[in-house]
Amino acid sequence: MNLPAISVSNKAGLGLGVSKYMPFAMPVGSLAISILVAYFVIWPKFGEVLSMRTSNQQLEVSAAQLEEKAQALTTLSQDKVTLEKQLGQSEQLLPSKNGVFSLLREIEVASATSGVLLEKIDVDPRSLGTSGTQQSGGTPAPPPDKNASSIVGMSPSVVIKVALTGGYRSFLEFLGYLYNGSRVVSVDDLSLTSSSSKEGGGGGVVRASITINAFWRPFPTNLGSLDKPIDKLSSTEVARLNAVSTASVSQASSSAEPSVNYGRTDLFAPF
Repeated sequence: MNLPAISVSNKAGLGLGVSKYMPFAMPVGSLAISILVAYFVIWPKFGEVLSMRTSNQQLEVSAAQLEEKAQALTTLSQDKVTLEKQLGQSEQLLPSKNGVFSLLREIEVASATSGVLLEKIDVDPRSLGTSGTQQSGGTPAPPPDKNASSIVGMSPSVVIKVALTGGYRSFLEFLGYLYNGSRVVSVDDLSLTSSSSKEGGGGGVVRASITINAFWRPFPTNLGSLDKPIDKLSSTEVARLNAVSTASVSQASSSAEPSVNYGRTDLFAPF
């Protein structure tokens, strides 16, 4: 019996073709497995290492900033007298409460010093709030007037409307006393009317009405983030604080009572 030669030769050729690539099967499979392991295992770990390296660099920068802040705090703690002095000066410049009574006293002293006559002082009750955004009783703070200065609205302020009469030079001295005082104020809604003086040798009488905004800001309730750097005072800010203490001394000297002879110490002593 004769078998077909074609089928036998095809199987033999197929076996010879497969056996020819068998030596490459193991290296190719190992390479494929290595690529899969590198993609699913090694590459994510490599990304984690890079992110940890970046985090370490950020931590080094934060540690350097904290070290610098600690040194600055140590330096400041060694000079408590200066800090307390600057705190008192800043409290006079921008008090933590509205301080309406002390402000009224300053206006009266300014009037007496400059020689103008106060006709009326009205305090806006809506401005007597306890915070910058809410007033007492939950009433929102009134919006600033359209004619007010640009700084109005940046901080809570006590609004006082003043009507006064006096000479023009005295009025300028009154405004200078307000601006050179220890507290931050702005004068808005200024209106002037003048009348010629019947007495010779002088200027006319000025009737003025102004709106005084005396600013204040409550103390912060939080200290901020730990890594926030300390804001150092500039030379201009230090000069401003020193000017506050100078203004306070000048005000105290101007408001001091003069030395007056109140009478004889002994009523029965001979003349």
